Amino acid sequence: MEKQPIAGFWGNFDESVNVNLVEFVANRCREWAFVFFGDVNRDISRLNKYKNIYFISQEEYCAHPEAQSALDVWLLPLKPKKPEPSDNLIRNVEFQLATTKPIIMYPEVKLRENGFKNLLIANDYDEFKDHLNEVYDRKQLALED
Repeated sequence: MEKQPIAGFWGNFDESVNVNLVEFVANRCREWAFVFFGDVNRDISRLNKYKNIYFISQEEYCAHPEAQSALDVWLLPLKPKKPEPSDNLIRNVEFQLATTKPIIMYPEVKLRENGFKNLLIANDYDEFKDHLNEVYDRKQLALED
């Protein structure tokens, strides 16, 4: 049996997270599991209907840090037109970049450093979804080799 692809987000699920985008990709990419590591600091009731969205608290994650190794891709589904990113958000991005797994970001956040080969920038929701499919296709090709 083929393993379900897993996309993850590390950090607090708060007002900076684009719930509309999360719902869009969860609905259109049902073959993916979407795992959010961190505390939830906002209403997520509209996401409860999706069987492919999971929330793991910071406490649970600390007890099982190896869980992130199962991820195929990191997600940064942020709200557009946010002010300058917080230091906390930049630390989260840098943590994710350090794992060498692909990262899909929407919208682009200016980082202290550029040139990350594992960073995929989406300009809209459809491109975000397309990047997920590209990561999945690359993984499938690697498994066939």
